[in-house]
Amino acid sequence: MDRRILIRLLSSQDARLACRVLETAGIEAAVCDSDAALEREVARGALGALLIAEESFSEPVMLALGQALAKQPAWSDLPVLVLTKRGADSLESQRAMEKLGNVTVLERPLRTISLISAARSALRARARQYEMRDLNRRKDEFLATLAHELRNPLAPIVNAMAIVGRLHPSPKVDALVGMVDRQVRHLTRLVDDLLDVARITSGKLLLQPGPTSAAEVVNHAVEIAQEVLLNKGHQVQVRQPSAPIALQADHVRLVQGIANLLVNAAKFTPAGGEISLEVRHAGPRLEFVVTDTGRGIAAADLEQIFEMFEQTRVAGEPSSGLGLGLHLTRAFAQLHGGGVRAFSEGPGRGSTFVLWIQHEAAQVSAEPVEPAEPEALPQAASGR
Repeated sequence: MDRRILIRLLSSQDARLACRVLETAGIEAAVCDSDAALEREVARGALGALLIAEESFSEPVMLALGQALAKQPAWSDLPVLVLTKRGADSLESQRAMEKLGNVTVLERPLRTISLISAARSALRARARQYEMRDLNRRKDEFLATLAHELRNPLAPIVNAMAIVGRLHPSPKVDALVGMVDRQVRHLTRLVDDLLDVARITSGKLLLQPGPTSAAEVVNHAVEIAQEVLLNKGHQVQVRQPSAPIALQADHVRLVQGIANLLVNAAKFTPAGGEISLEVRHAGPRLEFVVTDTGRGIAAADLEQIFEMFEQTRVAGEPSSGLGLGLHLTRAFAQLHGGGVRAFSEGPGRGSTFVLWIQHEAAQVSAEPVEPAEPEALPQAASGR
């Protein structure tokens, strides 16, 4: 961790004085002599905190700082100490609090002990952020190792059960082999989800874009989710544009994301419910919209359900899956330059999920079509 406090004051004399005060207290500090140097250092991100006077907040500086801080990784929230003038709140300090996030306002004239105390508090908070980063990194490494270790025994189990089925053919053995095969496939899906999460969080998951089409994506996603849809007797309607839509995308990941939405809709909709998948244009976006008549989502959970390991809970119902499906769906959509959102009028009112990707294409009308027979693809994740 870089524990420097970067100082940007319009008066170089005041900046050097503040630097000496902090260094006397054992705090590493450095003076920034220009706006360009300030923007460059903040963009690098290797800072303990920033000490800046409100007079330094010109429009270009405020814009550049806001953009740089907005690009911080999720664990990072750089502390910004703003020195303000005595008296009424200034427009500059108010804008800093709105645009720069983690801001502490210090009114001048400032006692030395107050400056040192604020600086130490900022550095302690920054140190905790780095600790959380390291904990998250170790968690990601553990998940990746766990997934690999869990996956290694799966192939031998499948092979062994296949041999048992051939050596001892009988209805009872066939039933046992089928049961083991279903459980192994379920475990394989869970392990694959863990591997995908580990790749995403470590930045190692890269898309493999290629030519495909909206129809191929939809048909394959429906095929993957077909088993759970049929098991619960849902009525499924698919609406696709009548004209073909060519895509340049990672077919497997896009299919996986949409299939996750269909599987979740099937799992959280009572038997015999209605589920629809519609492809539509919205300006430069191509949207895949999954709507169900299921149990709905509380307003407080509409954003939270996309977090890792997050699951909506209902009293008396056991948890299902790892809670990775929607997190992966959002990640796959974002890698395609898009995103995903959930909408619901509340519990018992059904829900709608909209996954979109960037796509320059003409507006076309949608009409129901029968899904084609797709090839095998990775199974969808389980758990909302």
